Amino acid sequence: MIRLAIIDLTGWLKAAGFTGIDIAVKPENRDPIREWAPGLGIESYSVSSRSVPRQAVTISSRDGFRSGC
Repeated sequence: MIRLAIIDLTGWLKAAGFTGIDIAVKPENRDPIREWAPGLGIESYSVSSRSVPRQAVTISSRDGFRSGC
């Protein structure tokens, strides 16, 4: 389930023009999520993660210089 959500999120970020997408799930946060609603299994559907997408930017000057950053 969580793997599918990461695949979906990656696809959405790519569609928005982001590159170099890195999404890392933080398994150490599973216990605090479980404590929010004991016995419901929410930790199987909600995770903490770190994501670092990058978006290419084009800079233009009056001289016509263009650079991708």
